[in-house]
Amino acid sequence: EADPQTVQFEAETSHITCPPSVLGNVLEHIHGCEDVSLTAAPGELRVKSGEKSSKAKGAIENEGMPAHMLKTVMSIEAVEFRIFDFRAPLADDEEDVDMSQEAEVDLVVGLKELRSIITFCEQTSADELSLRFTHQGGALEVTTEHSKYSAQLYLSTQNNSQADEQYEVEQTQMQTQN
Repeated sequence: EADPQTVQFEAETSHITCPPSVLGNVLEHIHGCEDVSLTAAPGELRVKSGEKSSKAKGAIENEGMPAHMLKTVMSIEAVEFRIFDFRAPLADDEEDVDMSQEAEVDLVVGLKELRSIITFCEQTSADELSLRFTHQGGALEVTTEHSKYSAQLYLSTQNNSQADEQYEVEQTQMQTQN
């Protein structure tokens, strides 16, 4: 049983809107992983996937070699989107902000869930798919509208430390099973 949650976005919310096929065409090339990383940065959205395992498909196991990583990285330029309004997350202490570094927001979400909403949009002939977010580890709002319906989905995202912890737990489980 799940409890309903209310998601409130801060004033500095990033907003990206595109036809569902823009993300759908990129995601169709990603296989063999549960999560995908959407990295928003000024001027582009990068879609990344990877499998951190020496047992990854096609990996060559050699003694003393580090675990292999199968990785897919694709970039979509801002001009491919109908709306690309990226807002860099604000630092807690504005004195610590380094303006020389381009800020990015890395959103790690479930690939299955993201594909599901995109497929829904494509099957119902939705014209647009919108993504709203504020920061890494925060909620990702995915919305779509059609003349006969509107749909809104909130996906939880992992921050980098959560993703690293999950990887460590999976590795420990694999080692204890062997």
